[in-house]
Amino acid sequence: ERSQNIKDIQKDFFKTGNLHLLAISGFHIGIIFAILYFFVRKIKYADILIFLPLGLYIFFTNFTPSALRAFLFFFLLRVFKNLNPIENLFLAGIIYLTLFPLSLSFFLSFLATYAILISIPSQKKLILNLNITSLSVASLFFKKYQALNFFISFILTPIFSILFILSLGFVFLNLNILKTLINLIYNIFLDINYMFSKINHLSFLNVDKFFI
Repeated sequence: ERSQNIKDIQKDFFKTGNLHLLAISGFHIGIIFAILYFFVRKIKYADILIFLPLGLYIFFTNFTPSALRAFLFFFLLRVFKNLNPIENLFLAGIIYLTLFPLSLSFFLSFLATYAILISIPSQKKLILNLNITSLSVASLFFKKYQALNFFISFILTPIFSILFILSLGFVFLNLNILKTLINLIYNIFLDINYMFSKINHLSFLNVDKFFI
């Protein structure tokens, strides 16, 4: 039976390689940016209405590095419209590295974002490139790779996105029906991850033998 203890839940997400979904990350910034952009894109001062709330979010999350990286990327994407997304990603990386030291989390998120950008709009290329990126990084730093990670991620990520959007809606609307729906989806989200956490140990590949 699934534990309700937060530490046990974190361990389950670590086992499936999806702990990043629970952390404040660039993924959350991306969702908020997409929602704000959808509603205000045709307004004259759209960028102010987008980046002011995002800036406040960054501030209240104590300038979490992963969230700050995503904020820089989207900000530069809007400011330097003559640059393509990959050029903006590298520019955001340069600016970030002038302010903060190089870290493993930066390396992972930078490569993952790059893999996504070069895969657009092909979903098959996206899956392939993300797997290659994950395999390379996991092999280099951890000597292990979770073979089922992206299969699990493609199930959990859409569920989490819906959960995150509904949670934002509940903050502003405070409707009981939203609260009930959030609790239902939240438990489904945790149950699916828990199920995979019990079998995912079978999918760990030890890849250190490929390195001299």
